[in-house]
Amino acid sequence: MHPLLDAGIKTLAITNRTIAKAHHIASQVEDSRVLALDKPGLMSFNADIIINSTSASLHNTLPDLEHISFADCELAYDMAYASKPTLFMQHASDAGAKKVADGLGMLVEQAAAAFTIWTSEVPQSKPVINSLRQQLSL
Repeated sequence: MHPLLDAGIKTLAITNRTIAKAHHIASQVEDSRVLALDKPGLMSFNADIIINSTSASLHNTLPDLEHISFADCELAYDMAYASKPTLFMQHASDAGAKKVADGLGMLVEQAAAAFTIWTSEVPQSKPVINSLRQQLSL
């Protein structure tokens, strides 16, 4: 949540299987921009970015998206990655998201940041992402 808030987002809506869990997650940050919403509350929330941080894509299933609109979504981001777009990415694209992306880039960039911390060298991550993307599609 902190990197998103530090980036200057206006509002961060958190949802979960239960509203109590959403409130618990939101309470971890003392920031008035963080909202806990139940699933029906999401119907009136038009998000620019929607992040799937569930494990559903790891099981080739969709999380509960019944109350989520992708009509105004600039980016639907799935933290999971696979050889082809995940079901979440496919659903988001079909439902109107302008762009979809998966978590492979985040994985590589986290590894690159750790490499830099340990070695003081900054690796070129784009070739690594491209190579991994090719290997995933074999």
